[in-house]
Amino acid sequence: MWPNALRAFEALDPAVGERVRALGGEELNGGIRHRGGRWLSRVDAVELARRHGAVLILHRADLLRTLVDAVPPGSLQLAVDITAVHLPGPPAAGVSTTDGVTVTDAGGRSFRGDLLVGADGLRSAVRRSLWTEAPAPRVRRVHRLALHHPAAPSPPRRGR
Repeated sequence: MWPNALRAFEALDPAVGERVRALGGEELNGGIRHRGGRWLSRVDAVELARRHGAVLILHRADLLRTLVDAVPPGSLQLAVDITAVHLPGPPAAGVSTTDGVTVTDAGGRSFRGDLLVGADGLRSAVRRSLWTEAPAPRVRRVHRLALHHPAAPSPPRRGR
């Protein structure tokens, strides 16, 4: 988890930020390797942590469980097809407003809340509603993360 995401959790609720931080450990080494094992690029994690804060490695299921547990019962709406986002003012002003946000779903129901998390995928209805002039996302690459646990046997070397 990048440092700015952790700071966002801490800003919303310091106790949640603390619980999220406790889920993982700091990533001290990282980069991108060629399939043969040769480093293509490396991350200077010490410098990254000095400038921005530590990158945490944690299991996504643990993060989701922690976040769901922090939401008051009945507040979380899952699998809702959002068709429109309504702010009390223009998007530039509304993003930072304290007046809340209202969304409309495909069935015409409205939901109001203090916070809307636009985690509705690459072709986000939330994104389209708030930033109507933004170009459609273009995906040209996929990244994969593979971690080696010290107790696990070393992976076989290819081509040698």
